Amino acid sequence: GLVPGRVPLGPTLQFRYALNFVGLAVPGDAGSMAMNIRYMEKLGVPPAAAVAQGPLVTVFTKLTDIILLLIASRVIGQTVDLDDVDSGPVLRLIAVAVVLIVIGVVVAFAVPKFRNKILPHLREAFGAVRESVTDPERLLRVAGGTLIQRLLFAMALAAAVGAFGESISFTEAVFVNSAVSLFVGLVPVPGGVGVGEAALAAGLTAVGVPEGAAIAAAISHRMVTAYLPPIYGFFASKWLTERDYL
Repeated sequence: GLVPGRVPLGPTLQFRYALNFVGLAVPGDAGSMAMNIRYMEKLGVPPAAAVAQGPLVTVFTKLTDIILLLIASRVIGQTVDLDDVDSGPVLRLIAVAVVLIVIGVVVAFAVPKFRNKILPHLREAFGAVRESVTDPERLLRVAGGTLIQRLLFAMALAAAVGAFGESISFTEAVFVNSAVSLFVGLVPVPGGVGVGEAALAAGLTAVGVPEGAAIAAAISHRMVTAYLPPIYGFFASKWLTERDYL
């Protein structure tokens, strides 16, 4: 939906697994953005569109997480117990990230040397993906696909909790999954190893899951969604590279 034309289903499916593999090697979302750009360029997408759609995929994902988090938090209301969750490190991390982004933007546009190099590329990139955010059909394709992905992850989390004899509502699963997804994306740890499990366990505890079951469910969920896919992702990366998709 973010690029003109169609992308092949088979290689793109392999590519999604390859993204899981690179996510364990490169911190945060940087690796996924770079691989998205490379894959689209190999498919013949114009360079400007390829460069712009990588960050846009991440932007759509994070916006979806924020919207789902806000909706879920309104629905579950006061049932979430955050007394035992230390939000200090999270808030400091977000503050540092925001400050660094602001500094980077200010420097880029205040220094003529940088501004003259960056602005032409930005105009070209925005022009290349303008249709994807103005065409209702393409926008629905992007937003709908992203929403379905996040809801399926929430269903998997609820199933992991149920496997250990506890239960959470679907809304609570959406709340925890969205909050953890936002947090892990900010932490510069490859694949969110350790951080994802701790955040999931804390989130599940906050919605009323006993600590032991919360830890077990968090580890199981991360095993299925974060650690098993990269195993196949390694072979998918080789398959794509051998066929000149990467």
